[in-house]
Amino acid sequence: MKVVVGTGWYADDGSRSYKTFGSKKIRTNSFRELWWEGINRFLSPDAVVIVDSASPGKPNNLESNNHPLQNIILLTNPGHSTETNFHYSGSTASVILSLEYAYLSGADVFLYVEQDVVLWERDKGELRRRVMMALGKCSFVFGFGQGTPQILQQSFFAIHRRGMRQFLAGLHGIEASARNLSPETKFHIALTRGFVKSLLCLLSSETRLKKLPVFVQRIFSRLQRRLRKTLMKWIRYYQVWDFGYGRLRPINFDDDIFYFQHGSEEELLQYR
Repeated sequence: MKVVVGTGWYADDGSRSYKTFGSKKIRTNSFRELWWEGINRFLSPDAVVIVDSASPGKPNNLESNNHPLQNIILLTNPGHSTETNFHYSGSTASVILSLEYAYLSGADVFLYVEQDVVLWERDKGELRRRVMMALGKCSFVFGFGQGTPQILQQSFFAIHRRGMRQFLAGLHGIEASARNLSPETKFHIALTRGFVKSLLCLLSSETRLKKLPVFVQRIFSRLQRRLRKTLMKWIRYYQVWDFGYGRLRPINFDDDIFYFQHGSEEELLQYR
């Protein structure tokens, strides 16, 4: 069973125009030791792919990896999904590039572990076992979105080889840019099929609204979002982890297996 881990990288000491969560350390090299520990101890992949969004600060501990490493540096930073002028944000670009690498390398399993995620297992091999067990039931497994602003969580997710091309084709088939449609919503739509997918894409497009007066655009845009959100709650073609937290709080550090992101100073100290 060949496993490839994908992740993104961006580190900048400057201020950001979008809201961030958790300790400042999780977006710096000082956090990478914990990230690598989780990858090496609990996942043991056959390769790790880092997609660097033209970051001003470069990862300085690449030697911490115990496995073959591909460090891909983009020429330009695509930016955060809320402010990008590209079709895909930096995070989504890292997913697409590392997933393409996994597929073209003949990997059986692709695991995406965001750069601010920490992993934990009490019994050796349990995390990897649970991942494989979940993928045995469904080709796509994401974090549960309930209790968060999004329909799903993408900080730690898995895709089996049998679903890799479907996911990539689904993503590329969505016309809305990252600025108009969140990556989490795109992931959900990418995995839908037939009439449901066509309807969700229609409810995600604002092209037809641009000819209307601004106040009418706002009304119809809100209506579209509500209808889309309701439909996505009822229909999904992926499974969700039965462990872990992602953005959800509080964290029970006594769990036998878990993951979380956006760790605060207190949470990172407790994890250690």
